This record gives sequence, C-alpha cells and structure tokens, in this order.
Amino acid sequence: MIGDSLVSFFGLNVEQCAKSESIDSFILKSGKTDSFDIPSAEKMDLVYKEVGPDKLELRLFSNIREDVQFDLKEVSVFLNSIDEYYGDKDEGESFSLEFIIWKTLDSENFTIRDESSFIQYLASLDFKGAMYVFQKLLDSNIDHVTIDNSELSFETESIAFNRSKHSISFDRKDKLNKVNSICHRSIAGQYSLLPEDFTLSSEIRNKDLQSFFERIELMLTLSSIWDISIFDLDADTAEIKLNGYKSIQRAISISALTVKPIVEYRQIYQWIYAGGNLSDRIGLARNIISLHLTPDDKSAVIAGNVFQSIRSSFEVYLKDNISRYVEIRNKINDQLTGLTKDSSDIVSKFTADFQKSIFSFVSFFISVVILRFVSKSDFDNIMGFDLTVISFGFLGLAILYLLYSLFELNKRKKRFETNYALLKNRFSDLLLKDDINRILNKDEQFDSDLKFIRQSRKSYVWAWVILLVIFLLIILFTSELFSVKDRILELLNSDVSSPVSDLNNHCIDE
Repeated sequence: MIGDSLVSFFGLNVEQCAKSESIDSFILKSGKTDSFDIPSAEKMDLVYKEVGPDKLELRLFSNIREDVQFDLKEVSVFLNSIDEYYGDKDEGESFSLEFIIWKTLDSENFTIRDESSFIQYLASLDFKGAMYVFQKLLDSNIDHVTIDNSELSFETESIAFNRSKHSISFDRKDKLNKVNSICHRSIAGQYSLLPEDFTLSSEIRNKDLQSFFERIELMLTLSSIWDISIFDLDADTAEIKLNGYKSIQRAISISALTVKPIVEYRQIYQWIYAGGNLSDRIGLARNIISLHLTPDDKSAVIAGNVFQSIRSSFEVYLKDNISRYVEIRNKINDQLTGLTKDSSDIVSKFTADFQKSIFSFVSFFISVVILRFVSKSDFDNIMGFDLTVISFGFLGLAILYLLYSLFELNKRKKRFETNYALLKNRFSDLLLKDDINRILNKDEQFDSDLKFIRQSRKSYVWAWVILLVIFLLIILFTSELFSVKDRILELLNSDVSSPVSDLNNHCIDE
C-alpha cells in the first residue's frame, strides 16, 4: 500500500502518521521529527509505480523555515531539490511531512488508497456530501472502484467496489423521467441519483458503511414515492409530504433517519416502477402507506407488512378493473356491430332507390307497349310526340333521382365515418390508445365496411347508368319523332340494293 511505502522509504514513525482519504485525495501526515530519510531513485520509482496516473506531492513543514512544496513528478528533480533543502538543515530544526495524492477521476484507474480511511470518510458524510461524491463518480463514468490491499468487496446497482467492472442494469434516464413525472423533488435539477445507486446487492461486514448506504437509499426512496420532498442540504433536513387517504407532512432529519423500514420501502419502490400503469401503482401505494405510518412526526416509519397490503389491494383493484374492462370491451363491440349494420343499411337504401327507379321505368314502358298494342295491334312507332316527351321527362327524373341517391349515400357514408371516430374517442379516457386499437383490430372491420359501401356504390351506379342508357335507346328506337329504326332500315336497304342495280346495269350494257 502506498502509505506504508512512503512511511518506510522516508524513515518515518508509523505510529505518529495519520491517514485521511476522500474522493479527491489521499493524505498521509507525519508527526514532528528531527530527521527523515531521503529515499533512493529506485525506491521513488516504486512509489511512482504505486501512484499510477494520480499526482503525488510533498509538503514539508519546518519549525524554523518557511514551508515548501515538492512536486514529485520527476524523480531526479525531486531528489535534488529535497537533498539541497535538507542539506541546509539548522540545529534544532524539526519537520513534519504531508504527502498528498490527488486522484484522477478516471473510469479505468480510480483507486481507494486506504480502506479504513475511506470508509470513515463515507460514514461521516451527510446527505449533501453523499450526493456530491456519488454524482461526481457518476459524471466521471466510474462504475467500479479498486480498494488497495483490501478484501472488502460489495456493489450497488450502479457501482462496484473491489469487484469486476459491471454494466448498469437499469435505464437511468427513463427511471428519472418516471420519478420526476409523479414526484416533486427539490434536488431533481441538481442531482441525477436514484435509490439504485445506493442499493447494496448484499450485506457488508462494516456496519457503519452499510448504514450509510441504507440511509441515503431510504431518503432517495422516500423522495421517489412521497408526493413532495423539499431538501435543506445545508441543514441536512427534508420536508416531505404524502397525499393518500390521509395527507401527511413530516420534517425529517436525514442524519438521524432510522433505516428500519428500508426493506419495505425498497420493495414498494421497485414494485411501483417495475412496469404497468405508473399512476395507478403510485396512487394505490400512497393510499396504503398513509394508513400505516407511525405517529412519529420526525420519521417515515411504516408499521405492518405494508408491501403485501399494497399487493393485495392491487389484485383486488385489477379484478375490479378487469370486470370493468370486459364491460367496456363489450360495449365497444356492441356499438361496432351497430355500425356494421348501419353500413349494410346505407347500401340497402341505395339498392332500394335503384330498384324503385328501374321499376318505375319498366312499368312505364310496359304500360305504353300494352296501350299501343291494344289501340293499333302493332309495334311500329310505339311512341308519338307526347309519349316521347313524357319518356324523356321520366328519364330526366331518373337521372336526378340517381344524383340525389348518390348524394344521400355519400352523406350517410360520411356520417358513418364520423360515428366511428366518435366511438374511438368516447373510450379514450377509459382505455389506452393501443388497447382500443387492439379491440378494434386496427380498424379492420371499419375498413371492410367502407370497402363494402364503396364497391356497392360503384356496382349499382354502373348498373343504373347502363339501364338508363338502354331506356334511352329504347326511346330513340320506338319514338316516331326520331324514327331511328326506319333510318337504320333505309341504310340497310340502300346497302343491299346498290350492288343489285349495278349488276343489272352491267348486264344490259353487254
């Protein structure tokens, strides 16, 4: 260990030396001494090898001369400088030495130099200090720490001490967003730490260190469950408020916070953020917690098996919700069935209009033919001028009726689409959008109904138009006003007679 090497190489009294360590530095102080050794270059090389990428400096305090500071960056320069300084030693002069290792916050090389000193340092930290230390580790991407010459080994969800480098098992950004969406925490803008950063994977032998991690974890857990947490970091206190079946407000001294309920709160926290509907889970948890808090106004201790109560209440809540969900789903299916019937009615109405129009025309022409046959006993030029005008009137009315029926069908189709959109929006407050889409099978039935309406409209419009064209041709062929039939016969006769006359003329000439 680097401290032992420095004590040995500089010939210091180990019993008079004191060590202290923080996240930024390791300090070794000697007691007063009349003399000390100047190590060889080989020994200093060993010191440098132990220091690694960190920076080592020596501060030398004299009872006679001014204090001096040596940068131990280069061995030869340092040894020459301290040899020159020590060579001017006055009689009765005494010294004390202070070695400082300034740590490099490097994710590959962060090292704790003295286990007991660092544990003592952590255990002494208040909430503000703990936040500063672990936020600094987090910002430096340090997820594993080496402890020199130590068998102590433990880890949290985000950092390992004296263990192999490991990957963080949770999405920090997503978890922070969830916590901040349902809890107001005054430290949210300053620190991005979560309870997982202090959750130990197993118990450790040093109870003071374990108590430190559990105390910070519990405070962060409370701030991630209770509604409001206002921290006074300088005073190491927090005002927390819970709105459940009861509204409860507590003033917490973080340094005096009992870690007794840590296991229960940890289970509740993990369950809340494990998945599912976050609002439902946090609301239920707050209600149950508010009923189980002890009367102590300066703690957040909960009595009884609160986590199991929350789980049991949630099961009941789910059963009630499932019954309601099935009821809502059935209502949606009933309304969807009604809409499908509406689509059929839209087409049926258009089909009925088509049939009425064609039936009227057929009835009209049958009547005309019968009347003509009764009066003249033949079918030549069935329609006179009056009947032709009436027939065109009927034809015009049929065209207008077609356009009106199309207008009505399109209007009913648009209303059908509007009703479907209202059906989806009507249940959006009760069900998730994805759930509604799943029940409606991604609008498959709706799209099928629309396709049926469009295809039916197209088919009947074409049939209607073709029949109207046929009726128009019938009018043209049977009306004496147009004599289309006679003109066609004349053309046919003229085409037949011309070759015959030409043949006769040819024979006469011969």
